Amino acid sequence: MQSITTRVERLASLASEYRSSVPPVPKSIKIELTARCDFKCHFCASHTRPRARSDMPWERFSRLARELRGLGVEQLGVFYLGESLLCDWLAEAIRYAKRECGYPYVFLTTNGRLATPRACATACWRGWTA
Repeated sequence: MQSITTRVERLASLASEYRSSVPPVPKSIKIELTARCDFKCHFCASHTRPRARSDMPWERFSRLARELRGLGVEQLGVFYLGESLLCDWLAEAIRYAKRECGYPYVFLTTNGRLATPRACATACWRGWTA
């Protein structure tokens, strides 16, 4: 267990921007494009949460992506609990974030079931890369 002095010293060593009533905008955020998932893993909260199993409207995604980039967010994750590869407009979302909004880094996590060589080649052809 740390002493109170050690804990106070650690807090005092935080950069001043983090010791304010309005903390800075995070450098990395996640936007869930879809709440749908093709698995029901016992360890995942996706299927236990009471929510609509649908995709986010494009208009909401594009507005959020644009506004967050304008605030200084540098990394955009296009996933959360849902499986992003189920979203029909995933490639367009990545392309929009990279080309239109200027995110240096766009990423996702997947269960991999739909990440076939053909699907990945098609996605690259459709412009996943900047």
